[in-house]
This record gives sequence, structure tokens and C-alpha cells, in this order.
Amino acid sequence: MNGTGKGLVQWDDMWLIGVDAIDKDHKKLVELINALFTSKYRYQGFKEIREHAQRLLDYTDYHFDREEQLMRKAKYSGLEDQIKEHRKMQQQAAYIIKNIEEQKKPDLKLVNDTERLLCDWLIKHIVDCDTKISEHLKERKIIVIEM
Repeated sequence: MNGTGKGLVQWDDMWLIGVDAIDKDHKKLVELINALFTSKYRYQGFKEIREHAQRLLDYTDYHFDREEQLMRKAKYSGLEDQIKEHRKMQQQAAYIIKNIEEQKKPDLKLVNDTERLLCDWLIKHIVDCDTKISEHLKERKIIVIEM
């Protein structure tokens, strides 16, 4: 997978979309994915794995909300498709995390599924979807100062 190595997501500046707030969110998501990886590999305990997974899900929700606000303000034509994509990913991640939380003992397959989903989705989403938002903002000469 491009941008990854040794099980951890390595940030790649080619993922920068040129909107500071969104770029910072994406870097934070990479950091949280790596924290989840690290908690598993260091086996800090199943409670910690669940906590890292929940923090990642919570921040993802926060990030999606920010993106959706930006798209609304910019009258982005792909907003509805983006919202559908966000909700689909949120449902998938919430389902996996719920299963992690319900486990009495560690099921690393669930953690692996969560990591794979989030890594694949994050990279694909940034490259395919968020880049289009950036292009839309540039075409309309919209400058995002702060969100």
C-alpha cells in the first residue's frame, strides 16, 4: 500500500490538499491510526486497544463534520456523494469497533480489520475525494482561513 511501511501509515506530503485545517486533520488521523497500530504491536492491553480505536472513530466523526461544513459553505456539488461516503465509512468503523468493545478477550483479527479499513479508506479518501474539494475551492478562488 502506498504511503505505508512496516504496518504503520507513513505520512506522504502528496496527500496534502492545500486546505490547512483539513491537512492537519488528515495528519492527526494518521497519528491516531499509528497509535492504534502501536497499542496492538506493543500489546498495551485490550482496554488500551479499544480506547485507541474509539479515539480514532471520534476524531473521524469530528473531521467529517468539518469537511461537510466546508463543502456546504463552498457550495460543493459533490457534497451529497461525500456525505454518503462518510456515513458508509462511519458505519463500517463503528461496527468493527463495537465488535472490539464486545470482546471479552483480544481478537486481533478485528483490530486488523479496523486498521485495514481505516488505512485503505483514509488514503483513498484523501487522494480521490478530498483532492476534488481542494480543486473546487481553487477554481472558485475560495480561501479557507480557519474552520
